[in-house]
Amino acid sequence: MLKNLLDRLLKKKGQADLDPPKHLIPLEGTMLDRPVSFGYKCNWLAVHTIETDKLADGFGLSDTTPCNWEYGIHYAYEDRFFVSPPVDGWTFIVSSHLPFAEDQQTVSLIKTMLIDLSREFGQAQYFGTLRTAGYDSWIKAENGRIIRAYSLVDGTNTIVEGEPTAPEKKYNLLNTLSEEYDNDPNYLDRQDIDHPDESMTMEIAGAWSFNPQDLKDRTDLAPRLGILGRSFF
Repeated sequence: MLKNLLDRLLKKKGQADLDPPKHLIPLEGTMLDRPVSFGYKCNWLAVHTIETDKLADGFGLSDTTPCNWEYGIHYAYEDRFFVSPPVDGWTFIVSSHLPFAEDQQTVSLIKTMLIDLSREFGQAQYFGTLRTAGYDSWIKAENGRIIRAYSLVDGTNTIVEGEPTAPEKKYNLLNTLSEEYDNDPNYLDRQDIDHPDESMTMEIAGAWSFNPQDLKDRTDLAPRLGILGRSFF
């Protein structure tokens, strides 16, 4: 899984990039705790599996260590990748260092990643938000095929692919790649066009898999450890 993607990344990085010194999390980072919410100013994958070890290995994480929610999410906002304990059959890979779908190269990278993951696990989804850059993105793959992809960076779409899913249909989503945009000089000023924001991204995530902002309310979930590691990204 992800072999072609990782091979490409390996060619672009030197050995010093691939073998960073290990960073041991504090002892309390391995104490069992309950889920912690995330999502704003972050990127994550939702993969339909409860096999966290298999997912971490297939994703190519290195320097892995058991880690609880609190420390996992904390380091995910720095330079690590946190593979969460399963939630309702879904496992998250959270990191601010996951690629941003900001151009054709990164969009292609994310699509390849999701295609490979969905071939292995059935369903894989990508979400990203960054308020300061006007960045919102959601991409969905099933059984090795991209079903839907939407990404917006600073008022410009980098991809709009596939039919809008059920939660999107109540919106008239901004589409700067459309003929409508090309033919209407007042398109961006129209009141009937819906501009995505992080709340909409969370709404889409909740409909497709799980809204990570709701995790703090899941007191029914048994405390479990996830996996913290590094990636080639």
